[in-house]
Amino acid sequence: MENLQYVVEMLNITKRFKGIVANDNITIQLKRGEIHALLGENGAGKSTLMSVLFGLYKQEEGIIKVNGKEVNIYGSQGQNRTVVLSLKIAELNVIYDEIGEYPILLLDDFMSELDEKRRKNFLNNIKNTQVILTGTDKIDLNGSDYNLYNVKRGEII
Repeated sequence: MENLQYVVEMLNITKRFKGIVANDNITIQLKRGEIHALLGENGAGKSTLMSVLFGLYKQEEGIIKVNGKEVNIYGSQGQNRTVVLSLKIAELNVIYDEIGEYPILLLDDFMSELDEKRRKNFLNNIKNTQVILTGTDKIDLNGSDYNLYNVKRGEII
């Protein structure tokens, strides 16, 4: 049986937008139980890198592995997002175990990529967490108690 050293690997990731290199040959390898933080100025590529990890963007170069397996080969975009959401839920539970409360979870425009089964499972796993979701379309949160704010031209309407 293979001893997997890393639970998540982003190897030689490059992402470009219309001639602008947002991520240039980035490698990050995460071991079980480690906590990592990405720091940088606005526009440095932090959000783009995480968007590549959870499947919002497709990298031009590089591979992503979870537990030694390439996830972008074996799954759809929705399945890739499910992998990352599972890791996010695990992270929430680790933080809760350490400090006794859940952190605020911010997720940007991801629910539309999940089928009903995955959406329901995700919502069941974050019931005790304060969550801020953003999106472009109103989505069914399967009976969850939530507040909905519509934003137009920088104002809540």
